[in-house]
Amino acid sequence: MKNDQSLKNSNNNQVAARDIHNYTLTDQNSEEEELGIISDIFTHVIDCNESKDQSASRPDNWIHTSEKIRINFLATDFDEVKMHYKYALTKVSTIKNFFQSLPVNNQDDLHGCFFAIYQNNRQNGLTAIQNLHALFDWVIPNSKKKNPKYRSIGNAIVLLFFEDCSIFEKTEQEKQLALW
Repeated sequence: MKNDQSLKNSNNNQVAARDIHNYTLTDQNSEEEELGIISDIFTHVIDCNESKDQSASRPDNWIHTSEKIRINFLATDFDEVKMHYKYALTKVSTIKNFFQSLPVNNQDDLHGCFFAIYQNNRQNGLTAIQNLHALFDWVIPNSKKKNPKYRSIGNAIVLLFFEDCSIFEKTEQEKQLALW
């Protein structure tokens, strides 16, 4: 009986060691996996972009998010948008770094594509919150729509384009900084 207990403890230790090893591998591969997802989503967006406006340029300045939320969304939507930001914050740095590593033409294509989709949604009568949700859905490749990592990173990418003024209305400060 003592051997049975010893064998059971040994098996439990092996299972625990395996689980810790798997968790460590998962944690180490997490950033690498996220970079792959970011690349996959940006590739999806570029592939969806049939009309590329080469004259568009990237805004150089970032603005205060709460002001941008206030001018674009109804007061009843503020908390929801802020929650989307809360969940996206851990991904933003990685996304920015990846985006900035892209060739300028690809960056411009992405800015132009997001703007075109946003404007199309707006012209079709979507409210700001509906447009945000539509962009969240649109950015994810169809085969990945149910994957929570894709969903999380896709939402963060959309919010990055919201933040840098490619989509939604600009603040007064942003309008003054605009070249045209």
